[in-house]
Amino acid sequence: MSSRKGMVLVLSVLALVSSGLYAGQPAQANDFERFLNFLRGDRRNRAEVDGLIARVSDRLEQGRAEGRLTGREYRRLQRELEVIMFDRAQLAYEGLNWAEAQSLRNRLSNLDYRASTELRDGEIAGRANRYWY
Repeated sequence: MSSRKGMVLVLSVLALVSSGLYAGQPAQANDFERFLNFLRGDRRNRAEVDGLIARVSDRLEQGRAEGRLTGREYRRLQRELEVIMFDRAQLAYEGLNWAEAQSLRNRLSNLDYRASTELRDGEIAGRANRYWY
């Protein structure tokens, strides 16, 4: 039996057993539903991660268009974002559970912070005789 079929079987048995145990107890049923969402991955996780990716991407594009990011800074931050986007796509193939989504959120938050730092550092792209242009 494959591990995926085994996991489905275990979850099915767990759901059947727990449905009898949690009957009439809405608070605990909600906890169990959250646990199942954790295991199978939730659309909200994907939507939240996709929203963060879009926000960081927009900030990078805006910073580059305004000249607040140098070419080197922009390329480095954009490469990091592309790695995160690749990892998100790989994880989403099987379903994005809470732990994976949290890892991606942390990485995106760190990237967003580094982008903010680069945007405020005072290096301006496009000025003559600057080594970073």
